[in-house]
Amino acid sequence: MKKIILFISCCLLFSSVQATTSPDWLQHSLDIAKKIKIDKSLIHVKPTEEQRKLAAELLQSSRKITSRAMVKKEAGKITNPAKRLYKKAKTFIFLSFSIPESQLKSIINTMDTDGSTAGLIQGLKKGMNITQTMNYLQSLLKNKKNQPSVFINPAPFKKYSIDVAPTILQPTKNGFISAAGIVNRNWLDEQRKAGKKDYLGKYGTTYPVIEENLIDVMKRRMAAIDPEKEKQKMIANYWKERHFETLQPAQKDRAYLIDPSLHIMKDIRTPDGILVARKGQVINPLDRAPLTKTIVIFNPNRQAELRYVKAMSDRFYKKTRGMILIATQIQRKNGWQVLKNLRAKLKYPIYLLSKAVEVRFHLKVTPTVISEQGKKLKMEEIHVSNL
Repeated sequence: MKKIILFISCCLLFSSVQATTSPDWLQHSLDIAKKIKIDKSLIHVKPTEEQRKLAAELLQSSRKITSRAMVKKEAGKITNPAKRLYKKAKTFIFLSFSIPESQLKSIINTMDTDGSTAGLIQGLKKGMNITQTMNYLQSLLKNKKNQPSVFINPAPFKKYSIDVAPTILQPTKNGFISAAGIVNRNWLDEQRKAGKKDYLGKYGTTYPVIEENLIDVMKRRMAAIDPEKEKQKMIANYWKERHFETLQPAQKDRAYLIDPSLHIMKDIRTPDGILVARKGQVINPLDRAPLTKTIVIFNPNRQAELRYVKAMSDRFYKKTRGMILIATQIQRKNGWQVLKNLRAKLKYPIYLLSKAVEVRFHLKVTPTVISEQGKKLKMEEIHVSNL
């Protein structure tokens, strides 16, 4: 079984995963999310003990983190392109939604658009989620093409103890220089060149920073999670939310061969730089993981297909060449009991078809039987009504 999973994993391998630098708790969530991502290529719906532990660990880290993209969004929208812009900034203007909208709009639209100045918000606008908050900030921009950089990033507020807005700040080699109630970067440049440093004082009207630190919000929500309750909720909702890949029944018998070889378009390396495959290389997964079992993709909701697979399982059971059964659909009502009954009837574990497997093996109809023939995959589409 391990070799079969390795074979399917090889076929689906070449998509890279990278994580940005994050706090320890966030990196922990990213690591968990990456593990979940790998497991999604072919889901065995009866979780192993390792999968159960992984699910519990994920629930302890986050309520809704189901992908690395969501983790990055909740951490502050600083993904790769935005992170480069953020690093380019030399001057930061700390903002808050407590500033009257007309004034906030004026401040944002007078900021430099070359990336040298960045606006920072500590958290979400009251009553809005992160996407709504970003859309609101977008609505304040006059020029939709050349836009100033504005980030939701709570860390600098804590680092520099910013509690009023607007505050302008420039990091320096030995600390920083800042002033409140003013957003004139040229003025701050002059003060820095004159040898001034640290907080220079208040030079205009300021407003309190009213947004709660976004990271603090996330930590509080994570701490409030009941892992066991969330796990039971996930199990209860699994079949309701599960997406099934729909394949049509085969209308005729057809057999053909496909070459599973992968043509590498560019060098592929692990995050720590180890070369996995070179550009121009051709890799046949069957060289590394021979297909020693017969794969059958079928729809158990169609009785003719179920009878066909039952006859196959009776023939293959306890023989050297076993089977891997992949179902395209399961009845949603009482799904767990239906699955249990199927396992007992067919004598083999039941996997669920994922989109990645459907696309990789060019699946069109059910039942389809896949076996190895001379370093190629033999695909047999069976018209079960002929039986």
